[in-house]
Amino acid sequence: MKRYIAIVVITVLAATTAATQEQRRPTFRSSRELVSVDVVVRDRAGNIVRDLTTADFEVREDGKPQEVLGLTFQEVSDTAVQPLTTTELLAGVGERMADTSSAPVESKPLTAADVAGRRLIVLLFDVSSMQPEDVQRAVDSANKYVSEQMSPADMIAVATVSTTLDVLTDFTSDRTKVAASLAQLGYTEGTATPPPDASTAASDEAAAAATDAAAAEASEMDMFNNDVRLRALRTLAETLAPIEQKKAILYFSAGVERSGQDNQGELRTAINAAVLAHVSIYPVDTRGLQAVVPGGDARQASGRGQALFSGRGVSRQFAQLAASQDTLTSLAADTGGRAFTDTNDFDEAFTRVVRDMSAYYLLGYSSTNNVKDGRFRRIQVRVKRDGHRVEARAGYFAARDFAHTNRGDRETQLQEQLFSPVSATDLPVMMNGGYFRLAADRYYVPIAVAVPGYAVPMSEKE
Repeated sequence: MKRYIAIVVITVLAATTAATQEQRRPTFRSSRELVSVDVVVRDRAGNIVRDLTTADFEVREDGKPQEVLGLTFQEVSDTAVQPLTTTELLAGVGERMADTSSAPVESKPLTAADVAGRRLIVLLFDVSSMQPEDVQRAVDSANKYVSEQMSPADMIAVATVSTTLDVLTDFTSDRTKVAASLAQLGYTEGTATPPPDASTAASDEAAAAATDAAAAEASEMDMFNNDVRLRALRTLAETLAPIEQKKAILYFSAGVERSGQDNQGELRTAINAAVLAHVSIYPVDTRGLQAVVPGGDARQASGRGQALFSGRGVSRQFAQLAASQDTLTSLAADTGGRAFTDTNDFDEAFTRVVRDMSAYYLLGYSSTNNVKDGRFRRIQVRVKRDGHRVEARAGYFAARDFAHTNRGDRETQLQEQLFSPVSATDLPVMMNGGYFRLAADRYYVPIAVAVPGYAVPMSEKE
């Protein structure tokens, strides 16, 4: 039989009576935020430095010195581990992405100790942004890595994102499983259409009109697709957060077009989730090295107008290309990864991921800034020895409590809950109310609130 606890009955009197202010004792709360940073230290020759201690590091947050509380050195050996062929780290990740209520990530059967000494790498293919030939180019490079470079220490997961996030194979060291998943992708997967080339319009006015019309038509769809892409990256990062080691996402995409502040909230959330989970994002522009042809390429007829000869047409093309790569660059720079654009050789991306994850320090400090204002906090890590170069993420966004939310934040949270299929509730609550008229200008309004007893944690006392 379910037990219910009656919390309170609130009586509201609609009368202008003065209420006495009850004196309350002030309450002081203190908490410390533990921040962990993965750090790579190299000497002048580019070799990994392995003999550093906490005394060798100096950490500052927004210019203020921080105390280093812990330091561990992580190194991956390609021959000293046994292949791990079956995991369930990404089980249910697609359902979690569809639930915008940000439900807590469920615990997984594997821990950091189980995958210690291994590289966790996700190959994420954004098929909604790529044309068929782009998908095939990305798959070919992945197949080459699997057949020629993948070691027993490499655990690879393959996933795609379009309107949903689909995991083709969970983390595994089995080359056969990874190759079978990649075989499901190819020319049949790309769904993007080539963008309109404004430089080939009949006149300058037509070029501007074509650009504006195409932008207006694609704006809403781009916002939706970008939200899905960024939410997929965030969900993957949050799912991998319990594994306390460095992880990587190789994100194959044909660019992410954003306009102004569109999708800024999702971008910030995705980056912060990756930073807190030690996930570095390595975007790969699968369009490769692109030639900007003044008269347009073979896909469309040659244009007319002054823009073709004044250089404005080429300028528009360069601006269009740069805009599609800006978000990829931001994802890489803010998470400690690297963006690979304007190149036809994708092998370098795999080599860089393996190199960055082979040896690094995991450094932890307790932030002296306890204010949960949601602001970006810049981290500076320095080694006191001369001739050493440090590679670490630039910072993180602090948590935000209700007192520091603005109107836009609250409206966003409300909108997410309205469109969420499952409401986010920390505690199930049932409430009922009524009113009774006592006089012409006076009402008695009882409000009853009940909480199920099973939802309230109980502790036994002697």
